Amino acid sequence: MIWTADSLDDLHRCERRLKERSAHTPSGEMVDGFTVVEGRDPDDVPVVSAYPGPNKAARREIMTRIYTW
Repeated sequence: MIWTADSLDDLHRCERRLKERSAHTPSGEMVDGFTVVEGRDPDDVPVVSAYPGPNKAARREIMTRIYTW
């Protein structure tokens, strides 16, 4: 599951929430020019929040990071 954050502050809020729930997955912060925060949902499915979103930076390819899951 991938979400986009409205701002870097919003992205950091997502990261704090994941950490509060012990669901944060430490990873590299920059992926293909986007800042990402990773975690896992209760079913162990990868969850990613990224910034900037498509309204600020159009993505023409799927992030390389997706293929490593």
